[in-house]
Amino acid sequence: MKKIISRAYNFIRKDFLVESSYGFNITMQTIGILFSTFTFFFLSRIVNLSDTPELSRYKEYFPFVIIGIALSNYLSVATRGFSQRIRESQITGTLESTLISGVSPHGFLIYSTLYDFIFSTFRIFIYLIIANLLSSNGFILSQLHYAVLMLIMSIIAFSSMGVLSAGFVLMFKRGDPIAVIYSALSYLFSGVYFPVSLLPEPLQVLSKILPMTHSLEGIRKSLLIRVSLSDLLPEILALIIFSIVLWPISILLFNIAVRKAKRDGSLSHF
Repeated sequence: MKKIISRAYNFIRKDFLVESSYGFNITMQTIGILFSTFTFFFLSRIVNLSDTPELSRYKEYFPFVIIGIALSNYLSVATRGFSQRIRESQITGTLESTLISGVSPHGFLIYSTLYDFIFSTFRIFIYLIIANLLSSNGFILSQLHYAVLMLIMSIIAFSSMGVLSAGFVLMFKRGDPIAVIYSALSYLFSGVYFPVSLLPEPLQVLSKILPMTHSLEGIRKSLLIRVSLSDLLPEILALIIFSIVLWPISILLFNIAVRKAKRDGSLSHF
């Protein structure tokens, strides 16, 4: 356990030092959060809830869409972060040396994205704090623990696709179409910007097979509607099923990719 904590700390520290050396990048990301938040705040003022009954139970459009934007940060890290780290370490030639040092391929995936998840958590809190201050009704903070539970389960479900993408990059040494297609479908059909119920029925069926749909529904229920844990069971069960189905497939394919890369001697180059 001590070794695991030490490795996690070293990876987080390394990535923090790299990111902090580009202070302008962090500043621009923060400004980007402010711009997008205020853009949707002013756009929300022209959304008439009486004309959009699908939004009425959420009381306001602004917190509805901010939750979608904030959670999409985690979707991006979980689906693209693993493959990006694999690609970066192959380009710099550090992947093979890291694995030789005793870090397992699965451990490398986890350690190398810890900082990304931590920074995304920071971004989400900025989004939610600003949204809570600007919205008329605000979030139901007494149900924040439900939202945290849904967020953790969402990360687990999203990450399975990220591991699959990392395996693709490792095996084919190319960009990962899996993450691109999956993210595009999620942004468009999971209800990030508008309720899924506005979609045509065939597309609503498609939305049900995307983990993001259930994550957004669960977190929005937790923060915008007074619910009990039993009210969140459909979303919780959906995310559990996604994780049970996708994780074994992702790990199997990633292990195959690692063995192929070792056999071909391609761990050290991209």
